[in-house]
Amino acid sequence: MRHIIAATALAALMGACTQTARVAAPVTAEPPPSRTVTAVALASPQPAKIAARRAVDPAERDCLAEAIYFESRGEPRDGQIAVAHVVLNRVASKAYPARICSVIGEGEELGKGRCQFHWRCDGKPDVPGEYAAWLDAQALAEEVLAGNIPDPTRGALFFHAVHVSPEWASRLRRTALIGSHIYYAK
Repeated sequence: MRHIIAATALAALMGACTQTARVAAPVTAEPPPSRTVTAVALASPQPAKIAARRAVDPAERDCLAEAIYFESRGEPRDGQIAVAHVVLNRVASKAYPARICSVIGEGEELGKGRCQFHWRCDGKPDVPGEYAAWLDAQALAEEVLAGNIPDPTRGALFFHAVHVSPEWASRLRRTALIGSHIYYAK
């Protein structure tokens, strides 16, 4: 099969967003395209508005795909789109890093339980194990970055699963309930 990537190559691809090496089991995935993709930075919490675009390298696309895969692969498409837009909304915010991979990895240096995205600090390898879901996440990340899908979260910077009640949620403005996640803005 021409699309099978050795575990070390996939680990390198997935590790492009991080500064720590990750141990990986063999997984298959499509190699990233060599062309540049586009990110959307939302300037407004209006879901129908799509703001200015800027070039992003394929590693940034794959970081967004990781967020989609690990945070929402069991969600309906709208839920996956919402998670992707939270990441992009953070990139557009001055309160967060200006790159997708940096937003995804924020807090990693502080250790377990301190990551912005829990899967980054759960001690498990961050390597997709479901081939079809990984391909879907990559395709959806590309589509969102191309600016083809408006933000259904209305500018949300935060989300959590409906079955938890984090203390921080009461200090924020709820913007949407999509799938099994609740979304918030400041």
